[in-house]
Amino acid sequence: MKTKLIPALLATALAALVAAGVAAAHVKLDPFKAPTGSDTRFAVVVPSEDPKSPTVKITVKIPSAIVAASFEAKPGWKRTVTIETPAKPIVMDGATVKSRISSVTWTATAGGIAPGDYGTFGILVSVPGKAGSKLVWPTVQTYANGTTARWIGPPDADQPAPVVTVMPTDPAAGA
Repeated sequence: MKTKLIPALLATALAALVAAGVAAAHVKLDPFKAPTGSDTRFAVVVPSEDPKSPTVKITVKIPSAIVAASFEAKPGWKRTVTIETPAKPIVMDGATVKSRISSVTWTATAGGIAPGDYGTFGILVSVPGKAGSKLVWPTVQTYANGTTARWIGPPDADQPAPVVTVMPTDPAAGA
């Protein structure tokens, strides 16, 4: 009787660990902290959590304080950028900006991100804001089977939006 119980307990424990690992995985930005005014490359890190269907599309809403961005080429993915005209023009470095990048969507042209794998998507921006402020990057992840994971909630939600904390400028960084 003991010999049958031990493998059953091990299988249950292993299943719990795997489920906990999947539940803990979230779309995130790396780094999650950046100094104000810096030009920073962020990696949008996307785990593919559906055990049977690959991730085939990622849409990231760019924080409204960010006007422009550059995107890293991603082989096997098509990128679409959405531009918006803000209700109120933005003044930046003495110039008036009448449009801004509001979102970016990457769509897989072949395969996508396989179940259990992750992908990264590079975005380069000049970090706006004051030290301590937060840049929220709501993200929607779409799987080949049509289901979505909406990473748009507050930090304590089951599907929190990725957040970057703005840090003070490091005076030594410019030296």
